[in-house]
Amino acid sequence: MIIETKFSINDTVWVMKDNKPHSICIYGIRVNVSAYPTGCYGIGINQNVTYFDFGNHESVNESDCFATKEELIASL
Repeated sequence: MIIETKFSINDTVWVMKDNKPHSICIYGIRVNVSAYPTGCYGIGINQNVTYFDFGNHESVNESDCFATKEELIASL
């Protein structure tokens, strides 16, 4: 199995926080992989990025991260 991430550690990305565009620097990437129960087909993959926000660790789904502010706004 090969898992590719959309972004890398130390990348700066844009997310929505408190209904405002917010730039963050990724310091961690967490990947959860789980198989569905027997009798079902498929696999679930959930990727989260982790960042510091005023001294607190925060996580956001990778799918909610965008390379530019313009891409983030266009997604709304």
